[in-house]
Amino acid sequence: MERIRSNIRMPTREIRQTVHEEYQTQISKWMASNARKLALKMIQGSAEAQYKKLWEYCVEIKKTHEGSTMEIMFTPFRESGGNPKFMRLYCCLAPLKKGFKNGCRPIIGLDGCHLKGVYRGQLLTAIAADPNNGWWPIAWAVVEREATEQWTWFLKYLSEDLEIENQCHYTFISDQQKGLDRALSEVLPGCEHRYCVQHMYRNFKKKHPGLALKDRIWNIACCTTVEMYGKAMEELQTFDKDAYEWVKKAPYPRHWCKAYFPTHVKSDMIVNNLCESFNAHIKDARDQPIITMLEIIREYLMERIQRRRAAMEKCKGSTGPLINEIVQTRVKHSSQWMPIWNALHGYQVKGPRGAQFAVDMQKKYCTCRLWEVSGIPCCHAIAAIFMREEDPYSYMDRCYSRGLFFQIYENVLQPISGEDHWPSSTMPVLDPPIPVTQPGRPKKARRRDVTEGRDHGRMLRRRVVIHCRKCGEVGHNAATCKKPSNEEAQQGSNQSSEAQPNNQQRQQSVEKDRTANDETGQQHPQQSQQHHHSQRRKNSATKLLTDAEKGAINANYAYLGKEPPFTVGNWRGRWSGRGRGRARGRGRGRQGEREMRGTVTGRGTQP
Repeated sequence: MERIRSNIRMPTREIRQTVHEEYQTQISKWMASNARKLALKMIQGSAEAQYKKLWEYCVEIKKTHEGSTMEIMFTPFRESGGNPKFMRLYCCLAPLKKGFKNGCRPIIGLDGCHLKGVYRGQLLTAIAADPNNGWWPIAWAVVEREATEQWTWFLKYLSEDLEIENQCHYTFISDQQKGLDRALSEVLPGCEHRYCVQHMYRNFKKKHPGLALKDRIWNIACCTTVEMYGKAMEELQTFDKDAYEWVKKAPYPRHWCKAYFPTHVKSDMIVNNLCESFNAHIKDARDQPIITMLEIIREYLMERIQRRRAAMEKCKGSTGPLINEIVQTRVKHSSQWMPIWNALHGYQVKGPRGAQFAVDMQKKYCTCRLWEVSGIPCCHAIAAIFMREEDPYSYMDRCYSRGLFFQIYENVLQPISGEDHWPSSTMPVLDPPIPVTQPGRPKKARRRDVTEGRDHGRMLRRRVVIHCRKCGEVGHNAATCKKPSNEEAQQGSNQSSEAQPNNQQRQQSVEKDRTANDETGQQHPQQSQQHHHSQRRKNSATKLLTDAEKGAINANYAYLGKEPPFTVGNWRGRWSGRGRGRARGRGRGRQGEREMRGTVTGRGTQP
């Protein structure tokens, strides 16, 4: 009990090992899982009991974090003596609110994720970007579902906490959640709304798959001028007219293309990674009771603020490490550009393929617009800065400075007391919402798309699609192919005219044997076996591998992260295939080549 109290995320494997070490007995994983659930229920209380203490928790948060907003919405009384049911909760802690106002850029990510506990719902979040392009949480809310009504309720409280008066100054980015567009147009009609390009591409590739189209879609989204956008669209129209029509029917490019982004935000962000990262870090909290979930989120944020402050104190330079990587990448690309000075503040920068841009150092402007949109000098401007023998970091916007980073992260969260010391509340006791239990084990992680990266450190099996080298179809190999190859078909047509008399005689003899067998009731298995043997096709998998086939095998092995087996061209294999003394087992001489033919013909996708 005490070990689970100190580590509520204690896995069942560790529980089984602890029981075995202390009591010298074995328990099943189901027994360990049930024991952990019972212990958590005794420690945290039931999910229903936590709703009854929700008002006291909100009072404790307001007492320790003065200026925080904790709002609860509940259903009215249905009958005399009955308790209202919980509906929604909005939470915006004062230090997080103050940190956003102290130095975060006016771009906010909005997203929602499912809750996996007994009482289902949605967790709506609002996340900002810090000077190191990391995420800074602002507010979150527990609602019954994701719709226009819930988003409108959430955005009203958010706009009041952030004191959004000049709506044109703020930008929101989202994954086009259900009802969010309509809610933003009602509550904050003057704010800019960006769409995540990653989610747009997922809808696009359902009808237009392929890496070539993927690169073109992302190139269109990354265009920083209207002229570049128009040229990229013309290239897409020439390449695939149907894909071009899909993009034309998509939302206006001001929602997802950098060419139409305003310059005061100082962010060229086109993906909603801020909210995705936050949701991934709180994955373990989403299946817990409501107060436990809120406490896990608050404790994690309290620890994270401290860790990021300590990490930034160890860094050197005027910016954070993530911004430094962006600058160094653009410094590397600046070597391809040649600036020409006009004796004042202007530079004409020429690059590869006849590209040319104009840079104004005084206005911090380049005709590519990337410097204005992002606030970080582009590679053309860095080439001009190096010609002036100056530091590129001195031309960066102040929103990326380390000093501003510390102004944000000085707003730390405060610890709170246990529930025994929470002040009482005069509000009515809340009952939990109606539970909706889904069959099966609740899933914590969202369903990943095939284009997304997987978890690092895990070796996932990669399947290779089998293609027949004889007919070119998918799903079988040459050894099991029922269609003759072109050479066999051509040879069969040439031999058909020469073997026609013999075939006719053989057919006549077979018919005579059949009639005789019908009369006498006897069979001639030797003739039938001989006839079947004459039509049997020779297995082409016993042939030796060619250099092209060996190269294909080496390519498959390299794709799977294995050492190539054959030495062909630039490949240096571990099997020579020329004698018995070179290798043993599968790579022994010609036998190794015959066995390795399964990789080309598709007998085995895994080496």
